[in-house]
Amino acid sequence: MGQPDETTPLAGPVHGRRHQLGPGRAGKCLLPLLRSRYNDGSNQLGDLAPGAYSVYTGYPSVNGPDLVVDPTRWQPLRITTAAGVISVQKFLSPHWGRVRPFALASGSVFRPVLGNPAPSQGEMEQLIYLSANLDDRAKATVDFFANNTGSVTPPGQWTKFAEIVATQDGKGLNRDLKLFFAVGQAALDASIAAWDAKRADDSVRPITAIRYYFRGQTIRSWGGPSVGTAWIRGEDWKPCQRPSNPSPPLPEFISGHSTISAAASTVMAGIRGDAADLRFTFCRRRRALRPDRAGGARHPELDQPVVHRRVGRPVAPAERHPLRAR
Repeated sequence: MGQPDETTPLAGPVHGRRHQLGPGRAGKCLLPLLRSRYNDGSNQLGDLAPGAYSVYTGYPSVNGPDLVVDPTRWQPLRITTAAGVISVQKFLSPHWGRVRPFALASGSVFRPVLGNPAPSQGEMEQLIYLSANLDDRAKATVDFFANNTGSVTPPGQWTKFAEIVATQDGKGLNRDLKLFFAVGQAALDASIAAWDAKRADDSVRPITAIRYYFRGQTIRSWGGPSVGTAWIRGEDWKPCQRPSNPSPPLPEFISGHSTISAAASTVMAGIRGDAADLRFTFCRRRRALRPDRAGGARHPELDQPVVHRRVGRPVAPAERHPLRAR
């Protein structure tokens, strides 16, 4: 990735229109911000390891795709992509917890303590039950939040929500700048905090835990596309996800979706002030996020309170604070 300078033309869509930013404006407004992130630990320039944003920390996986050595730790899966290519998962950006946050002191400042390193029997049975009782609405919601190839990631989803809010409110450019900036930085810091915890705990995902602890048993659960609910072997269990993306390529605890959503929605509601309708709507969406994802059996539902109280929500005041002086 090349480093832009004052002669670099920058363009981007703004509310459906494309605006060309001239060299003067780019140099005064954007370049200092871009340059401030060159050496933030994300490896944007590929100077820590070849390739922009590439992994430079390494990640020693305890488990392999065909052997579970430690059932409390994350297992990379062997998957078949939508293009028919067989590959083994790699931890997605294990270095991200080392990225320099915008407002937090570090990615570990709100690191939660993982109690039981593996899901409890009750949690796994609850996920199996939810998987067996999915209706069409739940399946569609699960697929929406799965962020499959071609869709946006959680920060992108909340940027879209911010665009909807900006369009509906019509408060002008000054408020929109604060809104998009705060939501973006909240999502960044929340992702750093979440990845710090994921890397620190390296916790098992439900697909590995249920297959391991329920092997040799017959369970009633979602049986796959065009199959629906069926009696299956425990070792064949799968989440209600597309076959090309059965489980995210990273440890389970804590949920990146919930952490980012908690931070972004809290910041957005704070900027809107006493707009109770937004606070209710987006907080309700945030609470619904966990059961929907749990229905897809990608997260134990019981990590929801930890994510919201200890990580996602505390990020939000830190993001808003720098804006009070502006």
